[in-house]
Amino acid sequence: MYLQNEMPFDNWFDKDKFFVYNCNDNFIIIDNLDYKNKFVVNKGQFYCSSFYISIFVGEGQMRIKVDGNLFNVETNQYFIIMPCNEVEFLDSSAKFFIFVSRSHIIHNLQDHLDSSLEHKKLAFTILHYKLNKNRLDNILNIYLILKKEAQRPDYSYKELVIREMYSAIFYEILANLSPEDEIQYLPNSKQRNIYLRFLEILNKDYLTQRSVVYYADKLGITAKYLSFVTNIFTNKSASVVIDTFVVFKIKVLLYEGNMSVKSISEMFNFKSQSFFGRYFKRMTGMSPRNFVANYNKRLF
Repeated sequence: MYLQNEMPFDNWFDKDKFFVYNCNDNFIIIDNLDYKNKFVVNKGQFYCSSFYISIFVGEGQMRIKVDGNLFNVETNQYFIIMPCNEVEFLDSSAKFFIFVSRSHIIHNLQDHLDSSLEHKKLAFTILHYKLNKNRLDNILNIYLILKKEAQRPDYSYKELVIREMYSAIFYEILANLSPEDEIQYLPNSKQRNIYLRFLEILNKDYLTQRSVVYYADKLGITAKYLSFVTNIFTNKSASVVIDTFVVFKIKVLLYEGNMSVKSISEMFNFKSQSFFGRYFKRMTGMSPRNFVANYNKRLF
């Protein structure tokens, strides 16, 4: 299995039991609001390489595994799965609606906000919040307008319209979140602080640094201990975390389609374009150009 396999996310939900709309693989929305069926069948583990998955539960409970860790998402809760995680939907008795968005779309929306949200761009993590019913109802009302638009026959600029409506939901969500509502799973510890600091440094230096030793030195620990820490939180060695994050960031640029492969290669400090191509193919199973041909479907 390649570390960066693309995720056919909507394949995990049977279209005769759930509402599923896939907008050109850039946005996917899923719900069971109009269906009697509340149950999600476990279809195994998949790799979330380049999506942000936002799950809202109105009532009931959904059990999800992320990188082997079990999470229960319950009534009036909001659960976000960041890219670069292995995900498994175990079971559900919930009424829910779900947004799945390409990373470049989320990053572009966040670029209009203050830098305090920079940590929300990190991969390998989850966020979990409690919402009161009024907050969830506000988000649901906007979602239902978007859903109605999605059900219309295709027309020119439909993807752009849905993108703008999704932007409204994104900002409504942010307006309704507070640190007091966040559900914390891991207590503060030396290892957790090392892990979070590692992700911060990686997010800052990934363009030029892909060596475990570099990040270990920055943290004042050994490379072996850094891998020990990353294994605790991701089930991955430090080198795999670094490579996975680098390719994730490369994909964001390839999705955006504003830079040539050569320019991206130079931006990431690869020795040559051919070396960059071999690195990307080793991680994804395809060349950068083939990846663009297969997955860059942007209409805007």
